[in-house]
Amino acid sequence: MVNVTFSHAHIMDTERYWVIRIYNDENECVMRMDSAGTDTSKVGVDVGLPAGNYYVKVNTDDYEGSYGGQYTNYSDKTYTIKVNYVATSDWETEDNDSFKNADEIALNTSCSGANQFYDDVDYYKFTLLDTGKITISFSHPEIVASGRYWMVRVYNVNTENLLSSKIYAEDTETISIDTGLPAGDYYIKINTDDYEGSYASAYANYSDETYTIKVTYTKSLKWETEVNNTYETADSVKIGTEYTAATQFTNTADYYKFTVENAGNFNITFKHDKISDTERYWVVHLYDDNTKELKSFDVVGTKTKASSGDVYLPKGTYYLRINADCYDRSYGGRSSGINYKFKIDYSFKDYKTGFTSAKNTAHNKIKLTWSELWDADGYIIYRSTSKSGDYKK
Repeated sequence: MVNVTFSHAHIMDTERYWVIRIYNDENECVMRMDSAGTDTSKVGVDVGLPAGNYYVKVNTDDYEGSYGGQYTNYSDKTYTIKVNYVATSDWETEDNDSFKNADEIALNTSCSGANQFYDDVDYYKFTLLDTGKITISFSHPEIVASGRYWMVRVYNVNTENLLSSKIYAEDTETISIDTGLPAGDYYIKINTDDYEGSYASAYANYSDETYTIKVTYTKSLKWETEVNNTYETADSVKIGTEYTAATQFTNTADYYKFTVENAGNFNITFKHDKISDTERYWVVHLYDDNTKELKSFDVVGTKTKASSGDVYLPKGTYYLRINADCYDRSYGGRSSGINYKFKIDYSFKDYKTGFTSAKNTAHNKIKLTWSELWDADGYIIYRSTSKSGDYKK
């Protein structure tokens, strides 16, 4: 990691007088800093660089506005420059501005970086050897401002966007984002606020403050695995096992596939941490193998647990679709990035039947007959030696 210290004699002017840049062997600018007249000693932003040769360019203010260079500031005062270097393996290395040039980072290890320019993009690559859950943590120093300053995205090798999170100036605590992924290679893209409204990037927020990112991995078969947003890519789940997931975007859904071997009543339970909002956050749908909807129920923010109630399912294949509130609407939307848990269970109930006859068939033997229950897997019989006595199995 390197930074540049630039010093000069005091000038009674707060305007920019010098521009300092670092270039690599391909003549790509990897760092830039300005020095105003009153900046008698200034340390530039930290930048990670791989081993190699680099060049420092110092020039007077090169303002390129509507006046061209006609009114640029200039001083012939002596300046002093120093390149500071610290050997480290936990910094990004410029120029990592594409999938191809992405820095490889180790799991469960912090890495620091900085967006050197408003349009600078940093890419990182990590590898999962097995299916599991990842948590991406992002932190930055305090910024005395408000609004969105960074965008963090995760992509697979097909450059499909699996996860996205907005980082705001006010987010001084570490922001953590969870998702489940199968084994494979993945990429993280970090860029400054890329507001795409009517002003495009003209008014996007930008900070060259150092950020720190970490990918924490936990091996697990009880997390959804992105991408599971269609019937064809549905995650296979087991009856009786609780799974965790998150709807990463308000316009996508998570699909799950399960198999019923024995017909019966089933109940789907859905849980999440309490949200101080009575509005709907999720909708849970149950479909058969022909995509016919059999059941659906809503989940609101203040209700931490919801269920489908008993649903009779014959032997066969079924699908769950869990989507954010606005999946079927063109506006609004809630639940993006919030973790939830769900479980599919057999619904067992005690059913009573009545005896229709009791006959002695031999000494100490009796034949009992009762009304059959159509969906019973078995029966439990209690007996007593007296009508008012204690009944036992």
